Amino acid sequence: MMESARSRTISIVIVLIFSLTLCLSPYLPAQQTRSPGKGNLIGKIYAKDGVTAIVGALAKIKNVSTAKAYESRLTDQLGTFKIERIEEGLYSIGIVTDEGEFNVESLIGIKANKTLLITLVLKPY
Repeated sequence: MMESARSRTISIVIVLIFSLTLCLSPYLPAQQTRSPGKGNLIGKIYAKDGVTAIVGALAKIKNVSTAKAYESRLTDQLGTFKIERIEEGLYSIGIVTDEGEFNVESLIGIKANKTLLITLVLKPY
């Protein structure tokens, strides 16, 4: 009789845990079932004085391994741009303004589920 009551208690606990897991599953992070994470890039672009924001510039990045390219919208009044949902990898970056095109000498690394913040100062060669 003792064994039967204990078995019943264990069964009830298991059912309760299972039920609780099912009820909460929509609220739990689904990292295991998601596709590989994507990263983001937020940047500011300044003129060669390092103070004046460049308005209306376009930032372009290109994955050095896959050649997949991304573009921002035009920079705002503060010279800020954003590119979202970028595949993880190393990227070259270029800026297009009314004054011409500028290429950044260094590569940037985008990590899944992270946001990279950069500041660029445009200096013609």
